[in-house]
Formats: sequence, structure tokens, C-alpha cells
Amino acid sequence: MNNGQFIICTLLLNLGWVLFWDKHGAESAVSQPATECARLVGTVRDAETQEPLAARLFGKVGNRKIQIGETDAAGNYRVELDCESKMLIVEASHYQALKLPLSLDGKGTLDFFVPLTLRALEKQISDQPYEQSEQAHFVLNTAESGGKATATRIVRVSDVTNNKALAAEVCLFFTKTQKKVCQKLDITHPTWEVVFAEKDIIALEVRATGYQPYNGNLIMDQLNATKRLYEIRLQPQISILSLTLGKTRETVQIRLVDAVNKTFTMEKNGTKYFSANITLPQRYRVVLRNEAGQLLHEEYPATLTAGLNLRYVEISEGKKQEVAAKEMVASEAAASMKKETIPEASLVDTSSMEGIKLIHFAQSDYKLQPVEQWKLERLAEWLRDNPGPTVRIVGHTDNVGDSRLNQTLSEFRAKVTANFLHRAGIPPERIYWTGVGSKYPIAPNDTEENKQANRRASIQVIF
Repeated sequence: MNNGQFIICTLLLNLGWVLFWDKHGAESAVSQPATECARLVGTVRDAETQEPLAARLFGKVGNRKIQIGETDAAGNYRVELDCESKMLIVEASHYQALKLPLSLDGKGTLDFFVPLTLRALEKQISDQPYEQSEQAHFVLNTAESGGKATATRIVRVSDVTNNKALAAEVCLFFTKTQKKVCQKLDITHPTWEVVFAEKDIIALEVRATGYQPYNGNLIMDQLNATKRLYEIRLQPQISILSLTLGKTRETVQIRLVDAVNKTFTMEKNGTKYFSANITLPQRYRVVLRNEAGQLLHEEYPATLTAGLNLRYVEISEGKKQEVAAKEMVASEAAASMKKETIPEASLVDTSSMEGIKLIHFAQSDYKLQPVEQWKLERLAEWLRDNPGPTVRIVGHTDNVGDSRLNQTLSEFRAKVTANFLHRAGIPPERIYWTGVGSKYPIAPNDTEENKQANRRASIQVIF
């Protein structure tokens, strides 16, 4: 190596950085696990295009990385996990490796459905950060690095999904001087201006709470007195809940409900296997219903952790009876909210009244639509933070059909609205509700649009 060249095959032992290495890493990789504890079935796809990927899957046992399988041409995989596995690792050429710590149910060998996505890496180019796994043999020409030429680069860290700036710590490791420089970024100061005074290859390490770490390299070979932006995009830390159901003779619909009663649909594979990405730290309630909407099972899964959570749910007859009893208690609680009489004179309703919130329904229906659930979640959150006020809920209909049926429908609309708030943590003594049929329209019932406006429940916050 002459003075005009700087060959990067350097092992920075004291920093723990490798700038050039075999793409499979230094961990040992051997074949199939000895003691099977779980079988995973799913697909590996590109996070942006949803195209299937050729990927390899590993289980990490101690310090060993054991290859347990790979995807087929359609991106499908089926692998077996060793009982001692602590992490699932998924790798594909030119994609960021996915590392998921494992949390198993410990109820024997079961199948679990786990669909996975990977994000493409930046390619190795000069004067631009790229992932270390994309590092190839590179010869840096330093013959013209003398003089006072510099380059200024502005480092910004953002969320890869929405480009929002992140609070993060960025560290630079300079190969020539073996110097380490770190800077903390926050929302008020989201960038770091760095002046490079000599050509070098610099290792980057970026850490942000709730995001997968970034280990990258930067080839600084252009000292041309320019200023430019380095955007480092982090992928959110992925956490997955995979549920396998026990034997059941019914077709099951399954939902996840978070702490503010927001509902998530789980991706389904067959009749027993479900999966969803989750956000932690947060508790989730698993709700199972049959095709008729009858509640079959409800539980909070065991503690969920960052990574891949594999859980088994058994629907026993005893559990069904317990759930039915809970439904009855909830129904009685909702009924207790109706015992309060709302004076007829106070029921005149208009959408322009200050403090009135409207929840709309489909024709002849009392099911809460997702957008209306979102409104109620925000209201419940406010009510939990402000324990003084009560709410008055009044159900309404259009004037189509039998008035007695409309009266019943209006009560159902008020009742499901009240019950939603109650399940979201609002005590029944703070909720008053009733139904008034089609007595108080807020628009003439002359067009479909106006009729839709009248299919509602009005909510008034009373201070």
C-alpha cells in the first residue's frame, strides 16, 4: 500500500467495528435445530413493493446463529425453532436484517403464522451513508487530501415510514485517527453539522428509542467545500403478536383492542392462525367472536415484549361460560346507565349546539363504524383525564319505517355508544343515555343525505 492509497479492510478491534467482512457475519451457522419447540409458517416480502424475497432464516442459540430454513420462489417459508432459541433472524441480500427476540408460550410444539417484511438497504456509494452489510472492498485515494479543503455535512435522523425527525444519538468512528465523536439530536435540534477536514472512511452508529439500530459506513472522498444533507432513516422496532387457536368448531373472528379501545384486525391464515404488528409498551386485549357476533373468548395475553410473541389461545366451554357472565355484567352495567331520566325538554338536538358530538350510523344499523370508534376513543381519553364531567347520550333515527322499531333502534344506538365509553374506562354513573326515535331530526328527512345526518347518537358533555 503506497502513500496515495488507503485500503479499507480494517478491523477496528478497540471500537468493535468491522468495515469489511463476509456478508454472513462471524457467527457460526449450522443446520437444523435439535429440539423443536415451535414451527413458524409465513412469507418474507419487500416492505415497500410487497414482492416476495429470497431470504434465509436463522435461530440464535447462545452465540450460535443456526440456519433453520429459507424461502421458496414465492417468498414462503416453514421453519422449526429450537427450544433454546432466543432470537429469529431473517436475512436477504441487499436488505436490512430483521432481528426479533423470541417470547414463546411454552405450551408444547405448535404452528404459528408469522408474515415478515424487510426494507431495502442503501447501496455503497461515495459521500453517502450506507449499511455496513453493503460494504465491499474499497480503495480510498488520498493523494489529493492535502491542503485546507473541507466538506460540511448535515446529519438528520428520521423515521423511514413518515420522514419525521427523531431524537437519536449519532456516533462517528474515524478510521484514520480512530477517534469517536457522538452527538445527541432531539426534536428541537434535529440536525448535526459536521465538518470533515480529510478523506476517510467513517463508521456510523445511530440509536433511537423504539427503532432498530443503524450501523453504517460513510466514504468521505470529496473535500469540495460543499454542504449537503445526510439523511439516516431508521426502521421502527418491529414487534409481532402471533396467535394460534385451540380446537374450536366455530368460525372465529379475532380482534386486538388496545388500552384506549382502538381495534386492530389480525391477518389470518386458515381458521386457527393469526398475526399482527403491535406497538409496545402497551397492553392488548384479545377478543374472539363467532360469525353471529357472539363473544367466545376475551383475555389479555401474557406479558408482551419487543420482538416476536408466540401465544396459544384455548377456547374451552368453561371459558365461554365465564365470558358470557362477563357480557351479562357489562350489559347490566349499561342498563344501570339508563335508570337516570333525561328530561324531555332537554332533548332538543342541533349539530350547531356547542359541546355536542355526533356519532353517525348506517341505515337500520347500530354498529359503530371505525371512524366513529376513533371519535369515542378520543372522548374517552379526555373523560379519563377529566373525572368531573358526565356525558348525556341520545340515540336518534330518520323517519323511515315503523315508529316503534325506530324507538328501539335509537335506544340501541345510544346503548352501544354508552357501552363503548364504559368499556373504555368511564364509570356508569358518569353516563346517561336514552333513545328518542325520529322525534328530533337535525335535517329534513327529504333526501338520503339529510336522512343520513339524522341516523346518529348525540353526546353532550355536562360540566
